Amino acid sequence: MYRKTYFLYYCGLIFSMLCGLSAMAQGQLYNERIPFINANKVWTFGRHAGLDFNFNPARAFESAVNTFVSSASLSSPATGQLQFYSQGNSCFNRDHKPMPNGSGLLGNPFNNGQRADGGTWQGVCILPSLEKPGQYYLFSLGATNAGTYSSRLYYSIVDTILDRGYGDIIPGKKNLLLDQNLSECMIGIPGNNCDLWLLLHDNRSARFKAYHIDYRGISSNPVISDVGVAGCYNLAALTVSPDRKMLSLVASTASILPGSVIAGLQLFRFDPETGMVSDGLSINNKWTSSSCFSPDGKFLYVNYNDTNTSSIVQYELATYSAAAVRASETVIDTFRRNESRALKLYDGKVYVSMMSSGNLGQINNPNRKGLACDFQRTGLALGTNREARFGLSAEVVLPFPKDTIHTTVLDTLICSSTGSQNISALALAVRPLSGLFIWDNGSTEPVRTVKRRGKYWVFYKGDCHSYIDSFIVGGSDFTFDLGPDTTVCAPENFSLSAEVPGSTSYLWQDGSAGQRYDIYQSGKYWLSIAKDKCILTDTVRVRYLNVMQDLGADTAICNDVRLEMRLEARIPPEPGTRVLWNTGLESTTIDAREFGTYWVEVRNERCLGVDTITIAKVSCSCRVDVPTAFSPNHDGLNDIFLPQIESGCVTAYYTLSIFNRWGQRIFLSSSPDAGWDGTFNGIPADIGTYFYALQFEGSIYKTKYTRKGDLTLIR
Repeated sequence: MYRKTYFLYYCGLIFSMLCGLSAMAQGQLYNERIPFINANKVWTFGRHAGLDFNFNPARAFESAVNTFVSSASLSSPATGQLQFYSQGNSCFNRDHKPMPNGSGLLGNPFNNGQRADGGTWQGVCILPSLEKPGQYYLFSLGATNAGTYSSRLYYSIVDTILDRGYGDIIPGKKNLLLDQNLSECMIGIPGNNCDLWLLLHDNRSARFKAYHIDYRGISSNPVISDVGVAGCYNLAALTVSPDRKMLSLVASTASILPGSVIAGLQLFRFDPETGMVSDGLSINNKWTSSSCFSPDGKFLYVNYNDTNTSSIVQYELATYSAAAVRASETVIDTFRRNESRALKLYDGKVYVSMMSSGNLGQINNPNRKGLACDFQRTGLALGTNREARFGLSAEVVLPFPKDTIHTTVLDTLICSSTGSQNISALALAVRPLSGLFIWDNGSTEPVRTVKRRGKYWVFYKGDCHSYIDSFIVGGSDFTFDLGPDTTVCAPENFSLSAEVPGSTSYLWQDGSAGQRYDIYQSGKYWLSIAKDKCILTDTVRVRYLNVMQDLGADTAICNDVRLEMRLEARIPPEPGTRVLWNTGLESTTIDAREFGTYWVEVRNERCLGVDTITIAKVSCSCRVDVPTAFSPNHDGLNDIFLPQIESGCVTAYYTLSIFNRWGQRIFLSSSPDAGWDGTFNGIPADIGTYFYALQFEGSIYKTKYTRKGDLTLIR
């Protein structure tokens, strides 16, 4: 009951704050909102110039930019502290160091402080990504001076989380081409639906292009508006009124192509709902370098340059009519040519870049008519050897919030297996957003450290939407171990296994499932076990050694052949293998030149392989000696008639038959060792002549041998 009351209390507090934020957003001009003021608090521009409006008056510092015109810098919408900045061809972090992936940006390559004609008037623009908080689009637009330079528009994506929080361009998200054949004007404008518009203009036609940016990214097809003077827009600049409903477009007379119309100063209406531009008014065709609206949108300030002078002029916008606007023209101040260039509205004042001094001019009361606006030529000092030149830091715009607050619940599971409710200090954090943070314990910091398991949640308010993010710290207390790295000797059977009661899945490195995995070769093996939404993984290396030996089958060699046989041990590729033959050699092979038995022993760690081979000597041709007479008188000499077959001859199918003179067989033997003793049916045979027949298969070649003849029996 206590937890439920606790939760409802904070829900009530959040609801009250949301209502206040929503009401505050209604009717507020986009450049008066605190996140916008903070996001634009630090400027970097010109020749190493920088201004930090976190101080009053603004404090000058030395920046890394060196440009004649274009630059842009982003500060934290929450704190106003510098995040990163760019002059179009490179990107610097808050310590004024190039980001690791921040060099070589395309789109504005000549904007390097070396050529006054090389930069783009509005060549750099920084807009937030509405898809992923903490990420920003960095747009870089090429110059179009008489068509000499490329007018292509590229963008890269900077993530302020990368490089330890110093920010970097995301790999693969650099120098992405968006459009081409454009003029030198580019601004961001908040839409009506927590979205943004990137507004551009074609180089040589009366065509506006508005690219829509929302939580899905940048639209591939821009909104097209054909309106205004069809002239030359090589050098041009755009500005939008604080209520986002009126545009001013200025173009200079420099580098006009033959036959082109000078566009000069024009006014338009803008619809932040659709991105459409309409109702163009051509005020004049003077060489115009910059313009900006007053904070209340009732006046327009324009900087003109002619052959000999520069001037700042004020126009009234009470009546939307070209004639009425022209008639209201009031010169605020006049300078020598190119003395004043860029105008920028910020936090209730209009600032003016002054070429020949180390100061910015400023209009202190831009909502007042005529000279009552109070222009000062030396408003802010930039410091020694720093100049504003032709440009000021481009405006960073943020999405304008909708009245309806959207809530998204994002669950995050963090598993721990410590075996208790207490855990090591764990930092829970949300991505950096502007606005409000409230944790369930009342903390308003973006990071919270917890030391116990449980469920934690935080509410945070971004530029567009509000979120409730919950962190579940915990999970199952389980662990498993596949064991240490090991060596397996073939032909042993080896398997890995693990068992976690209550687990939901087992996944091995090859995608197979199950508690047991059989190993047949060396490699790295891992198992992931899931339980209660937590996944634990263990890895083991198995060294599978096969040192088994096979010298071949025992063999026989003819006794009249010289023995030369090479025996080879099987050596695995693993290092540390040792070989030993019975001859004492430790080589992979040996040459057997003597008959006998050989063995080899191969060892690696605890694995041992042994094999033996016997090489025998055999007769390959069988010589047979048959006696012609014998005397079976039991005197121990020639008592048996037995053919003599050469020693070593292997016989088969042996038969020895003895016949008398009438052809009667009186003796038969099937053994090479059994001869005739001179008897027939146990009675001594008569002295005389007898006949023999010998047959057998002999030698390793199984040759058939046949011998026939007569023999004499003597007593």
